[in-house]
Amino acid sequence: MPREQDRWKFADVDLRQVLDRPATADLRTHDAFAALLSFKQGFDAMEEIPESLMPYYKQTMKAIGLLGKAAEEIYQLRMITRRMPH
Repeated sequence: MPREQDRWKFADVDLRQVLDRPATADLRTHDAFAALLSFKQGFDAMEEIPESLMPYYKQTMKAIGLLGKAAEEIYQLRMITRRMPH
């Protein structure tokens, strides 16, 4: 049976030192999502989006969608790591 110290240490990385990283990523992902939504609201405030700005709007919508999917996965990782024994 592995010793307690060996159980947490892999390739010179002690997992106990990085267990907070998924929570940090989750918070930063939500901050990025909020920033993109704020940027999108600038477009939404326009009566009609000019053709010259349409590529930016489409890319913003794509980024919001991808970030939303990533946020779901990061949240799941955060919940999984919360259940890990410290």
